Amino acid sequence: MVSYLHAADIQSIVLMAPPPVCETGRIKHNSQTSGQPITEDSVAERTNEYTQRYAAAVVQLGQELKLPAVDLWSSMQAQPDWQSFLCDGLHLTPAGNSFVYDQLQSAINQAYPDLSTNKMPFDVPDHTEVNPEDPAASFIGTCQAKVTD
Repeated sequence: MVSYLHAADIQSIVLMAPPPVCETGRIKHNSQTSGQPITEDSVAERTNEYTQRYAAAVVQLGQELKLPAVDLWSSMQAQPDWQSFLCDGLHLTPAGNSFVYDQLQSAINQAYPDLSTNKMPFDVPDHTEVNPEDPAASFIGTCQAKVTD
């Protein structure tokens, strides 16, 4: 994938390791969705141990390719309430998405400061600049696409 992006002249690449898996959250979610009770033999279909190995491989690849890598697996688990970032032990909650955004933005700011969100121009006007009486007029001259009624 990195070779493909480089061939397409995309040089600003950030690798992202997966977040951890909360196995108890997965077991609970799977029980709720399947209707099967949780037993002492219940196991998650994904493990945090396996996810850690995948995350470590992403970080190592970043080092080998000299690309920044966001290690969500480690950085998320460094938070005392990291399980709250996962709604079902796997998928992100709004707080989890915010955490990922902050981690990614930090990596972008460090590796590619010209791509920092506070330095990039807006393609559309700020919401405070939109005329509520004639919203379409607010976009004329700022958007690439034509604004039509």
